[in-house]
Order: sequence, then C-alpha cells, then structure tokens
Amino acid sequence: MYVFTSTITTQTPYPLSLSLSLSLSSSTLQWRLRSNSSKSSSYIFVPPHSRFFILSTIVMQQQQQKKVAALSYSFPEEVLEHVFSFIESTKDRGSISLVCKSWYEIERWCRRRVFVGNCYAISPAMVIKRFPKVRSITLKGKPHFADFNLVPEGWGGYVCPWIKAMAVAFPCLEEIKLKRMVISDDCLDLIAKSFKNFKVLVLTSCEGFTTDGLASIAANCRFLFNFSLYFIFFTLI
Repeated sequence: MYVFTSTITTQTPYPLSLSLSLSLSSSTLQWRLRSNSSKSSSYIFVPPHSRFFILSTIVMQQQQQKKVAALSYSFPEEVLEHVFSFIESTKDRGSISLVCKSWYEIERWCRRRVFVGNCYAISPAMVIKRFPKVRSITLKGKPHFADFNLVPEGWGGYVCPWIKAMAVAFPCLEEIKLKRMVISDDCLDLIAKSFKNFKVLVLTSCEGFTTDGLASIAANCRFLFNFSLYFIFFTLI
C-alpha cells in the first residue's frame, strides 16, 4: 500500500487547511480529507469533481518549494549576503529567515540591526546567539503609558544586563537606541569604554543617569556623531 500525505490550504471547495491522504491498495485509489483544525479524527470523502483541483494544488505547491530550494543553493553565500544587506525592514528580514535553513543561517550572520520592542520578551543571550554580528540595537523598556507617570517606581526596564552582555559579545557595536529604560552612570561609562567605534547614542524618555555619565560618553567616544536626549512631558489639566 502506498500512502501520500500533503497539507494544503484551500478557499474552495474546502475553506480549511486540510491534510490529504491518498491510499493506493489493490488498484483502488481512495481519497480522504482530514481537517487539521478539527478536533475529531473523522475523514471526509472527496467527490470525483474536486479531486483534480486538490491534486493540482499539491503539484503547484511542490513545484514552488522545489524552485525556492533550488534558488537558495544556486547563489554563493556571499552573493545572498550582499543582496540581504539592502533589505532594512526588520519584518522583511524576518520573512527571509523563514524561507529555508540556508537563508536562515545567512540572514542571521549578516544581520547588523536588531530591534527589541520589549526588553523582557527575550534575553540578551538569545539575541547574541541568534545575531552574532550586530552593529546597531534598539531597545524599549517600560510601556508607553509610562510617559503619563502611570508606571510605579521600581517597575523595571533596566538596561544594565543588556549592556554587560553586549560589551562582551559585540565589541564592534556602533549604535544604541534606548526608549523608556533605566540607565545608570556606570552603564554609560561601560558603553564609553567597551565599544571603541561607538557612533550613535539615543536616549528617549530614559532615566537614572546624571551629567557624569554623559561626560564619560563625550570624553571617551572619539567617533561619536549623534548623541541625542529626548524627554516627553505631559501636563494633566
């Protein structure tokens, strides 16, 4: 008996993600459909007039997968890495890494910019493991309603664990952009002394530092050309 199984997504005549099982036994072709979203394990009989549509969909999907796989191996890694460097959108870079394992590895090694929308959503170690050659990182800490003084004192958003980890893993880091995070003078001093080619530091609605930390950045970062501080104030009437 030969069994062929494939998962397809159809709009008509079955608007579900379906698992197609073809069993060939004793010269009898049996068509059965099982819905992946269904809790039951019952099968649906496929009428003859729908079989050609489903089978053609499977063939088209397999051909497309073969084309993508062939394309991923037809170019040297250096060429793909150069092409990926022109794609700056974080969302698009994430989509690229999902194409195949080869593209995933190439994309992770050539990723230079990383955006973390919640500093507690992922650990610094995971970011370092995934993207070992980062040059620019953007971190967000407290939620946006912290701008309205609606977050209690000591809520968190400390950037110190990130700075300590990046100081060891990313010695060539050039840009750090922080928003609504707590950064101390010691962290600013660590930034100034750990990243020799540091160029950009942007602090938006950050707290915890004084002029001593800012002076350390100005004195030690020789290549610094963008040092921005942004503070948002709201008055409730």
